[in-house]
Amino acid sequence: MKLFLLILLFPSLIWAQFSVNYIDAADTGFFDPQEVTPVGKNTGTTLGEQRRIALENAIKIWENHLELNGPVSIRVDFAQLSIFTLAQANFGTFAKGFPEAPDENLVYPGALANHLTGSDTNPEADEILITFNTLNNFYLGLDHTPPTGQDDFQTIAAHEIAHGLGFRADVTETGGFAILDSPTVFSANLHSLIFGKNYSELTDAERQTASRAPGLTVWQGRGTQLGSSSFISGGQTATKVRIIEDGQTTQSFFALPANIGPAIPSAGITGELILVDDGVAPSADACQTPFVNATEIAGKIALIDRGTCTFTSKLEAAHDAGAIAVIIANNVPNGPVGIGGTGAVPDISSVGVDQATGQLLRNLPAGTQVTIGLGSESGTLDGRPYLSTPSTFNGGSSLSHWDSTSSTNLLMEPTNTSIPGQLDLTLTALRDMGWTVKNIPFPNTDYPLWESLNVSGTLGREA
Repeated sequence: MKLFLLILLFPSLIWAQFSVNYIDAADTGFFDPQEVTPVGKNTGTTLGEQRRIALENAIKIWENHLELNGPVSIRVDFAQLSIFTLAQANFGTFAKGFPEAPDENLVYPGALANHLTGSDTNPEADEILITFNTLNNFYLGLDHTPPTGQDDFQTIAAHEIAHGLGFRADVTETGGFAILDSPTVFSANLHSLIFGKNYSELTDAERQTASRAPGLTVWQGRGTQLGSSSFISGGQTATKVRIIEDGQTTQSFFALPANIGPAIPSAGITGELILVDDGVAPSADACQTPFVNATEIAGKIALIDRGTCTFTSKLEAAHDAGAIAVIIANNVPNGPVGIGGTGAVPDISSVGVDQATGQLLRNLPAGTQVTIGLGSESGTLDGRPYLSTPSTFNGGSSLSHWDSTSSTNLLMEPTNTSIPGQLDLTLTALRDMGWTVKNIPFPNTDYPLWESLNVSGTLGREA
């Protein structure tokens, strides 16, 4: 009873500037008096005590990697949630337009706002709110070895703390922003491959579409892009157009496979790129035949502009000229063009790219080789990890997690499949958002070396 009163009256201020505010009533949740046997290095003798010890150890994991310049108070309790929900987290406070904000147009979670200002921006409220599900039989050991059928409480707690620190999009089902009608700093790092723009630049209608397109939203933050190869080695892949010089890929761009015609073979299609010229403005739309440069197209990959005539007729004209594949560039700045159609389709593979990519491709020197095919790096697009965007929108999950196809498993996937105790790319994402990270456990390098390589601009990771 003394322990209960001490914690109730004096929330556990244990580390640096992390603190815990336990709000469960007596004899419930984190104060459950049920006697239990110590498990997995957790020496607690009651269920409530073991829960508190496990939570506080999860917070220690975060304290080992984040440098806090302001207080972070975590309000926690247990309650009955949906049977499919292990826990849920929310911002207790948030801020926008404060003097220290790197971008006055973005919403910052209260914990990050405190860090950036070096103060408590809202002393009357807790920065992070977490509720754990009483229906779940969590494993409360500290050794990250849950038996089959139990979820590791420390890992779940670390996951929910990350949401509270800012790893959540707050995009609504209709594509708007849930807080102050403004993008969060997290959402500002999301990039739609459909529209070729960041989420903060999309209209509500575009965000509604983008957030339901599996495998077509990536994390744009530079630090995570540089560090992703340390963790992601398998999973989802994307079709890309790669520019080849001296046998090496020098640039690569996202491409949308056509919904008609044969699929791109697994080995890809490589050939010299050539811009179609049909002799009538706009001359690259392949709507007039025969082409002016028809004799030069055979055995090459034809670059064609969208517009004027159907996709099927464009593909047919390129096929008849002997092209081995077709790239169709959008003629408006709305992301990669989707290629579709009805009726007879010629036997030629094609992909769509956005307007900017099309312009870059048409300006390449004559004779440039390109490859159309799956990217060489799985789980990411040029190091940018995919976000979870299932076709059925889930407000508590969509966009606010890494895609579940990532391999190795990551902490912030939507289901509890991560490697216990590992904060992986969660740390780089938080660093991209403005947190000061003092240690990232990359398997193949050390943090100071990685930090020194965290250059800006367009220099590729390979370079």
